[in-house]
Amino acid sequence: MYIALGVVLGIIGLFILTVAIEIILSVRKKPSVEGYKAEYYDGAGYLLYLVYKKSQGTAVDEGEIDKLINNAIDYVSHRYDCSDFRVVMLVRILKDYSSFLSAEQHSAIKACVLGFRYWMDQANPGDSLCMWSENHQLIFAVSEYVLGDMYSTEIFTNDNKTGAEHKTLAEARIDIWLQHRFDYGYSEWNSSNYFPETLAPMANFIQYSKDEARVKRMKMALDALLLDVALGSFRYKKGDRTYYIFNTTSGRAYADNKISDRIGNLLKPSLDCLIQGEATRYGADGWEEHSRDRVMAFRLMLEAKKPSGESYYELPQALRAIFDDNYKKGVELKQSNSLNLDELVSEGLIGLKDKQIMMQLGMEVFTDYRAVNNTIMYIRKNGMLTNTFVAPFRYINSILLIKTGILKALTKRLPMLPNGAALQRANIYTYKTSDYCMSTAQRYGVGGFCGQQHIWSLNITDELSIFTTQPAKPFGGGGSPSYWIGNGRCPHSAQYKNINLSLYKLPVKRGIGESDIAKITHAYCPLQFMEEYCLDYLNRGFVFGKAGNAMFMLRSNGSLSYRDADESIKGDTAMRQKVDSEKVFCDRYDLINAAVGEYHYWITEVSTLSAEKSFTDFIERCLAAKADFIGGRLVYNNGTDYSLMYDKEFSVDNKVINTEYQRYENRYVKGGIVERKPQQIIIECKNKTLKLDFKNNIREEL
Repeated sequence: MYIALGVVLGIIGLFILTVAIEIILSVRKKPSVEGYKAEYYDGAGYLLYLVYKKSQGTAVDEGEIDKLINNAIDYVSHRYDCSDFRVVMLVRILKDYSSFLSAEQHSAIKACVLGFRYWMDQANPGDSLCMWSENHQLIFAVSEYVLGDMYSTEIFTNDNKTGAEHKTLAEARIDIWLQHRFDYGYSEWNSSNYFPETLAPMANFIQYSKDEARVKRMKMALDALLLDVALGSFRYKKGDRTYYIFNTTSGRAYADNKISDRIGNLLKPSLDCLIQGEATRYGADGWEEHSRDRVMAFRLMLEAKKPSGESYYELPQALRAIFDDNYKKGVELKQSNSLNLDELVSEGLIGLKDKQIMMQLGMEVFTDYRAVNNTIMYIRKNGMLTNTFVAPFRYINSILLIKTGILKALTKRLPMLPNGAALQRANIYTYKTSDYCMSTAQRYGVGGFCGQQHIWSLNITDELSIFTTQPAKPFGGGGSPSYWIGNGRCPHSAQYKNINLSLYKLPVKRGIGESDIAKITHAYCPLQFMEEYCLDYLNRGFVFGKAGNAMFMLRSNGSLSYRDADESIKGDTAMRQKVDSEKVFCDRYDLINAAVGEYHYWITEVSTLSAEKSFTDFIERCLAAKADFIGGRLVYNNGTDYSLMYDKEFSVDNKVINTEYQRYENRYVKGGIVERKPQQIIIECKNKTLKLDFKNNIREEL
């Protein structure tokens, strides 16, 4: 008996010792290259702009061109994160504007991009490039494809493969990426920050590829992206100017993206160029001035002509009609993007092949128990343990833990912050009228960590947007998630037409990897952009505001108070870092719910002057409405009964609302429904039709 016990203890001890040695050896591999270098001026888009202007006969500062070229080459040669954002612009310069470079400039740029690394399994992985997210995947692949085609017989010095070989490698990944987008939609759903990055490689491929079949599929992926944008956009007129406000629920949004369309919609110049053309080219809001950066590649593709005189891409008329449709009566729009984690498994998309890893890591799925073993195996296989972004995996890098299933069991039970980065299936509900637009990712990730996901958003003007969060860090904290970005824990958020209920369950304990958690919820509710507001009932948990024809109520279960504007100016640096704070943050905007207890709720109701007698009458009606929270259920009754049971059902007038949607459920698709993983998408609006059949490679306007 004692001998058997000794053997068992010996085996356990040997196991522990072996795991410890594995991890110690792994931890000793320090990150060799830093991540993104913020102090560098990201001027590759401006470089492209200057070279383009030079090609048009405009006098430019040659010294500035030299400086920007050297800056881009230095950044890319060090392989800092986001180097690919520079490379995609350098590719276009080499392709179209080589004759406007000196021999030295051309040679230096060419050597730089031919020495770059274009995928995780390629040689010399000692860098901290993020290659795996949805937008990065396409940027790397398209740049590799175009360069491989341009320099087919030349050697790419990173791995000594020819350009032709690299083109073949890139084609395979482009095909996978396109298939994923048509099958599952965009994982970085409605991201006004990352959609512009995706447009640049799309533009380069559409203009430069000679493969007509693949170009047609890329156009279909662009059509699908623009359909999502059209569904989420709110057409807003201000004087003589039309804005297509795009600030909706999103998979990846930073603080500036969420503040308002005017401040944070990085897609705006591209939309203006695409939809309004010369009408919005110049002026303070003109896309000419704002297309000196990431917009340039897309803009130049739109302006370019084929030898036949045709455009490379024009916005299909059916999509244009959706952007400009009339919403006076209000319209409900439903759609579904990405996959749940169980679906990722059932679709066979967890594994080491590109088809699998591109979907898994494109969804930012790293530590979930269904994927963690695969993540570590892929990182190990491709020598990525010194990459800054995934270096923390050194602490669990053990083959024994993987093979025995212990690591999977641990991650299933342990609350780990990186779980919240996963961009899971988003069931998006949008309600648009001619006066406002509100959207919600219904019941998304309830109670889980929330990295960059923007759960719900109300937009009234190009300057006034409203949303709530449960801060992942105390006041002033930066990073993702933080005081404004993402949430400490996702709420159960549900919307029906003009009503949103968001119920937060505040965490009791910190998860693994979390910093201190703010024990509050709050709203971004900027007074300076309202024409009228009422703060008389803050102690009862109400605030009211009005702008244009729209008015809103925010209601909470605790007394409300605004953080003093001066305090925000001094302490809220993360919110203000990308914003001209002298113009934007002139008044109070941080509205704090001081409710005591585990649950916080926010109720948002929106109305219009045409539906109410006056702003005063709207306030009185809302004050008379009943709200209660008992046993995990939030009830709101304003004449209609809304009921939200935390992480369970949402009902309206005792009818349970289905908050899981097909790919599209709205009046703009044929028959009102496009199923998930569709064979084709047929878009219809105002007697205009666009047919997208990916399987048979049919893209036609009818």
